[in-house]
Amino acid sequence: MEDGSRLFAEDLLPELYPEPAAVAPETASAEPGTEPADEEPPLVLPNYHGGILRSPDDVALRAMTGLFAIALGGACFFFCLFLWMHAGHSVLTRPFLGEVRKRSSLFWEMHIFLYGVFFFTMWFTLENPLLAYRLKLYIEMAFSQGGVGHVGAAYDSGSIARAAWMTFYNNYIEQTLLLTFLISLVPIPLGLVKNLLSFLLIGGAMAPAWSGSAAMLMLHSITMVLELEAYILACFAITAWPLTLLAGIWSRQFLDSLKRGVLMLLSAMVVTGVLLAVAALYEALTLIHLL
Repeated sequence: MEDGSRLFAEDLLPELYPEPAAVAPETASAEPGTEPADEEPPLVLPNYHGGILRSPDDVALRAMTGLFAIALGGACFFFCLFLWMHAGHSVLTRPFLGEVRKRSSLFWEMHIFLYGVFFFTMWFTLENPLLAYRLKLYIEMAFSQGGVGHVGAAYDSGSIARAAWMTFYNNYIEQTLLLTFLISLVPIPLGLVKNLLSFLLIGGAMAPAWSGSAAMLMLHSITMVLELEAYILACFAITAWPLTLLAGIWSRQFLDSLKRGVLMLLSAMVVTGVLLAVAALYEALTLIHLL
């Protein structure tokens, strides 16, 4: 009691501490003697969504740099693999691999163009967190009740076979055979426009903007290399197709060029199908069992 009385007498109790006076926030746009203008409140991005925080800038940048290195390594690997396979005796793949060898500059130009779009969109999304937030909501909606809801339902079922098949069906039969090869038989490479839009969306969706997404990309990087490589190869084939026909018209060997072009397209369908089948199986295994 004696100590308590002394603390009270000397104003040392917590409730007797003086409180600092409230300070009005400064307004940068207000001038002396004028009232601040009424403005709409700024649009503020939540720093988390569903309990997921945003990734630190340095982590996101390192993840993007790592993806770039993986994409470059994957393109070099497949180019060397195709040159090696062309020396073999594969009847199914030889027409397409021969076109890759013949038009190697077009092969690399297509990679630079589409991967350039992909990584530019990824960087732009990282620089605009609100866009990343809205893309995240859009992807979640698309896989739950949107156009690819059947793919999301397959993964929710926990069946690897079903998930792999639905992924392969969407990526190969719908996106590659129908919306890339078939619409480009005109022969105008309309599928190139479709894949350009796809790379814009995928680049934004894969931006490591949220905490934990950079680690997720370690698994998805293999899927990315396989799937995006297949789409790039399909774009290469539908671009080489009209070039082959034009060369036949110019050299007055149209029928031979037509036959060679058709075989090249069929061969490209086989190569892209194999890549997307492996990618679908890998994606189903990792998403269901490892995540």
